[in-house]
Amino acid sequence: RKKPELAIHSKSGGIWRDHKGLSWVDPTRREIWEYNVAIAREAIRLGFDEINFDYVRFPTDGNLNLIVYKNGEEKLYDVMGKFFQYLHDELGEEPARLSLDFFGFVMERHDGMSIGQRLEDAVGKVDYISPMMYPSHYPSGHLGLVNPAAYPGLVIDNGMTKGVPYVASSTTKIRPWIQAFNIGAVYGAENIRAQIDMVEKH
Repeated sequence: RKKPELAIHSKSGGIWRDHKGLSWVDPTRREIWEYNVAIAREAIRLGFDEINFDYVRFPTDGNLNLIVYKNGEEKLYDVMGKFFQYLHDELGEEPARLSLDFFGFVMERHDGMSIGQRLEDAVGKVDYISPMMYPSHYPSGHLGLVNPAAYPGLVIDNGMTKGVPYVASSTTKIRPWIQAFNIGAVYGAENIRAQIDMVEKH
């Protein structure tokens, strides 16, 4: 409300909001990048040994057709790629690890998924990439499975097999988030262990 010029705007006028009524900062604005880095530097000075950047993407939910982006012909993943490079340039020498949270599908898809996230744009820029590889979040039909949540080992193994080669010659490591909640299937010790085993396999 205080700085509407930094928000994503709507074609219908004013600030664009997602299906939850939330507004988003515009990832194309340099001021947003500088603000995030300033917060990271402050946290590092306070003693934190890792800075994790979450929601490093463009919006996914709501009427995306109404969004006004200011990147012209530039691809969304190129915008985010420049942000990852900026993080590396500004924070790479700081005494803290840098990590990014991504959607799980980045391990298999390299088109940016309309949100600007690609593995290859972040490799070499941060210490860890943490894809959210929750099996319940893959659609029915993924790997021919009606309910991917019921096959955690298979889902994680497939993603790791396809994604890990992208960091093989880099200092960046893949450190996935795995599922420990009951969506699509009951996630007790067996399903959690199946995911851990597949991550450690790679």
